[in-house]
Amino acid sequence: MSKFHIRLRELRQSRGISMQKLAKYLGISKSSINMYERGEREPGLDMIEAIADFFNVDVDYLLGKCNIPNKALVSGYTLPEITPPSEVDPDQFVLNMYKKLDVEDKAEIRGEMKQMLKGSKYKKKKSDINAVFHTNSTDDDSATLALQITTSKN
Repeated sequence: MSKFHIRLRELRQSRGISMQKLAKYLGISKSSINMYERGEREPGLDMIEAIADFFNVDVDYLLGKCNIPNKALVSGYTLPEITPPSEVDPDQFVLNMYKKLDVEDKAEIRGEMKQMLKGSKYKKKKSDINAVFHTNSTDDDSATLALQITTSKN
């Protein structure tokens, strides 16, 4: 049996990182982290690699196959204080994870997003939309017409 859940909890707690912060960085829910740490769920290889990268440890260490956290740092190794860079763009992180999915999973994600966007949370009221027409008139009747649509932010 894998020691993944034990290593994940130890790494997270030793670095003082909350489940919420780790989940946000990985683009998953806090409950997923909780299930990983309780051994109720095993992540896929891409997620294991992302977690290993986050903590700067080898995948083998994370899975409990070796006791050396990072083989590249073997001499005089101490667990480094690593936190994700604050400048990590969550949108770019999610896009990078999306790119790793196969065609079927990408289609499923797009379907879920479409369903979410149909919800009332994302619908604009007609009164929130303004349309303005702009013309660039010339003497030879060949005016350019442009439409600018803006929405008021709530």
